[in-house]
Amino acid sequence: MMKNNRNNRGEHMFLKIWLRTGLPILLISAAALFLVAGLLLSAVEMLGGQRIGQIGTELALILSKQDLTDRAAAENNLRLEIFHMIGILFDEDGNVAAETKLSEYTGADEERLASYQMLRERLLEERTGKLVKGFYPFGENHWYGEQRIQTPQGTYTLCYAGVTSTWAGWRDKLLMAGAGIFALMALLTVGIARSYFKIYKKQQAVEENFRQQVNTLAHRLKTPMMVISGYSENLLAEIQTEKRAQYTQKLLENVHKMNGLVEEMLEYTARRQTNLH
Repeated sequence: MMKNNRNNRGEHMFLKIWLRTGLPILLISAAALFLVAGLLLSAVEMLGGQRIGQIGTELALILSKQDLTDRAAAENNLRLEIFHMIGILFDEDGNVAAETKLSEYTGADEERLASYQMLRERLLEERTGKLVKGFYPFGENHWYGEQRIQTPQGTYTLCYAGVTSTWAGWRDKLLMAGAGIFALMALLTVGIARSYFKIYKKQQAVEENFRQQVNTLAHRLKTPMMVISGYSENLLAEIQTEKRAQYTQKLLENVHKMNGLVEEMLEYTARRQTNLH
C-alpha cells in the first residue's frame, strides 16, 4: 500500500514537472510550427501569383506579334491548361476576339473545370486593370490580371486568370512534417521532464537520508547527555568527595563523545550540501 502511494506521488510529481517545463516548450514549438507553415504557404502563394503574372506578360508579348484577327491562331495560344490558367482576348469595342476553350482542357477534373468556368465568368463581367488576388483559405487561390496589346490591327486587351492550390498541394506534406516534429518535441519535453524528475528524486533521497541520520544522531546524543546529567547531579550533591575525579573523568569522556557526534553531524551536513549541488 505504501509503495503504491509512493508511486502515485511520483507520477503526480512527474506530471507536475512536465506541466511546468515540458508543456510550455511544447506550446511554443506548436506556435512556431504554425507560424513557419503560414509564412511558407504565403511565400509559395506569392511566388505562384508572380508566376501567373509573368506568364500573362509573356503571353501578351507573343500575341502582339500575331494577327489577332485570326481567332483560331489566337485561341491556340490561349490553351493554358499546363499553367492552370485561362485567358480572354477583347477587341477595342469590348467584344471577345478569342478565348480559352475549356472543352479542350481534358486533364482537368469536374471541380477544376468548375473553377475555370467561374474565372471565365468573372473575366467577362469585370476586367481588372492590374493583377489582383482572390484568396480562399485552405482551398484554391485565384489570381487575375490584364495586359494591353498594341497590334497593327488595333488595340486588344488580354484578361487572364490562374489557379494556385498551394494549401491543397502542400497540406499533406505540412501535416506529416508538423506531426513528426510535434511528436519529436513531445518526446523531447518528456525527456526534459524526466531529467528534472530524476534530479528531484535524488534530492528527495538525500533529504530523506539526512532526516534519518539526524534522528539517529539525536538518539545517540541522548545517552551521553543522560550520563553527564547524572554525574553533574552527583557532583552538586557532593557525594563521596574521593569520587569527584572519577565523575569528572566520566563527564569529560561523554563531552568528548558528544563533541565527536556533533563533528559527525557537521561532516554529514557538508556532504549533503555537496550532493545537492
